[in-house]
Amino acid sequence: MGAFKVYTAWGPGGRGFDLDDPAIGLPVVQHAHDLGVRIMCGHKGLPLLNFASTWNQPRDMVAVSRQFPDMQFVVYHAAWLPDHVEGPNNPADPVGIDSLIKALDDYHVPPNSNVWADIATTWRVLLTDPTQAAHALGKLLKRLGTHRVLWGTDSVWYGPPQTQIMAFRAFHISAEYQARYGYPALTDDIKARARPERSRSVRPGPACGPLCARRRQARGQPASPARASGLGGPSSAGGPKGSGEPRPDAALAPRGCRPMAADLISRAAESPRCACRTARAAARADAGSRTIPQPAAGTVLAIAVLRRLAEVIA
Repeated sequence: MGAFKVYTAWGPGGRGFDLDDPAIGLPVVQHAHDLGVRIMCGHKGLPLLNFASTWNQPRDMVAVSRQFPDMQFVVYHAAWLPDHVEGPNNPADPVGIDSLIKALDDYHVPPNSNVWADIATTWRVLLTDPTQAAHALGKLLKRLGTHRVLWGTDSVWYGPPQTQIMAFRAFHISAEYQARYGYPALTDDIKARARPERSRSVRPGPACGPLCARRRQARGQPASPARASGLGGPSSAGGPKGSGEPRPDAALAPRGCRPMAADLISRAAESPRCACRTARAAARADAGSRTIPQPAAGTVLAIAVLRRLAEVIA
């Protein structure tokens, strides 16, 4: 397991909780850490059904990030609120993205540290309002750092993301806003850092908890596959032992030229387990070519219900 995601606005008994709550939140993070999970994601902002705003603020995630410096914390939706107009940062009344910035300031989190922001749905809504979009992205890039804003579309809810992708490619923060508010220019390089494959930099490689480590040692393999292969680890993810700089390899390489991905595929192909899976898949495909696929039981039941309903209506 590579990551956990929490919804702190929902909790036991219909009551939310804080991630730094010693009775609920901290034990969850500690257990994830003990299992070897190094990424903790949390839904913040963008209130859903029965969300309690008290526990939907980003403060608790930022606070916990200081207690677990070897983990990465991703604030989903960047704490954005759909009923709030994003403008210049207002520390006197921190709402929406400003609440994330205030938390970062209160807990003295430096840019490009172990706190990230995801812009799923946030960008999808704001792309039609260039002024709000410039403030939202500008504030995140300025305070979190140009290496800590992650692309997201929530296209499972909205359909194909091509419109969002094209708008993001064409969008720029004006020179006026850069000079007035200190926002960085939204260059092609920064846009590339926010691409989906950039999430590789969040992920510190395959998680390997105590049980995993013992099994690997029993097979004569390194206890930590991430560090042995050089494919991640806290150093490359901007952890306490790293420089905070992103990996300049596959994430920024042109499409169709991803040496890291190609290396991973070639290694997987050499794995006996992968070979077995490939053989089984080929056998299933071969069998499927000679037989008529049968619908799942649920599909059969649904068809029967629809037929019965049609008979009743008729």
